Amino acid sequence: MFNSDLRGFLYPLDPVRRQRQWQLERSIAKLGELRRQLVECISKRDSLAQGLEAQAARTAELWRTWPDPSTYSRFLSYLAVLQGRAQHADLAVAQLKVQVENAVQDCVRHQRRAELLERHRTNAAQFYASEEARRSASEADQDWSARRHLGTSGSVRL
Repeated sequence: MFNSDLRGFLYPLDPVRRQRQWQLERSIAKLGELRRQLVECISKRDSLAQGLEAQAARTAELWRTWPDPSTYSRFLSYLAVLQGRAQHADLAVAQLKVQVENAVQDCVRHQRRAELLERHRTNAAQFYASEEARRSASEADQDWSARRHLGTSGSVRL
């Protein structure tokens, strides 16, 4: 940054800069929520997969110990339901992963836009500070010249 007096500096795009910062913060919050949902969905999917695996093992054991076709048929139907739930959970995970990736890209886009305007503001402030320093130096030169001129002419006495 720079060490200059910026009193009087007004950045005309400050409302836009704040708006872009809010958009960035909003997109970061959305990304966080989507990541939370993804973790929850993965956990649910893994739980369903473990339940399906355990139920399949119990069904196979039941068939070995008690080969009743009607009971076995009911268990197979239940396994099909569990398999459908697991596939649905897999699909939900895949969709959330796409949404998370899109949200990451959205965050990057908002970050770039916010940084661009922040750089513009910094450049404008530096330009303002240098112009103020130039103006102040010019006024000091004029004041010095006027005092020097008055001091050497001898017509002004204090």
